[in-house]
Amino acid sequence: MNRGEPAHNNGTLGGMKIAFLGTGRMGTELARHLLKNHELTVWNRTAERAQPLVKSGATLADSPTAAVEGAEVIITSLFGPDDIREQIIETNLIPDGVTWIDTTTVSPDAAREFAAAVDSYVHAPVVGSLGPAREASSAFTWARLTTTAASSP
Repeated sequence: MNRGEPAHNNGTLGGMKIAFLGTGRMGTELARHLLKNHELTVWNRTAERAQPLVKSGATLADSPTAAVEGAEVIITSLFGPDDIREQIIETNLIPDGVTWIDTTTVSPDAAREFAAAVDSYVHAPVVGSLGPAREASSAFTWARLTTTAASSP
């Protein structure tokens, strides 16, 4: 299968190498669905919180840097904007050309800040609670902010 080709009759892509950072309550529910079709590497500040995903087939990384190594897509579901700054922005964690999808709920100003720092930033906060996330029926509001949009008021 070539990347970009539908892997399943439902049109979803399969076989991507995805790094998922932040496996708390919401992150675990979101990441669990990715295990069905993708190679998933997970990281969480408290490693034991990632164990349910590891038991289901994910690989546990011992650091954010190790988690994103070789990833085609990076997804974050961290506690808040300060965690994003500490783990992602201040460490220049996202490699050039790798899409970063952030499901963390942050303010529009923080989203613009992150987009200005990382060109591939996609803001995709989850709308809903754990039940819909568990059932794969959560809604996402997403935006790909450009540098111009990031600097606009």
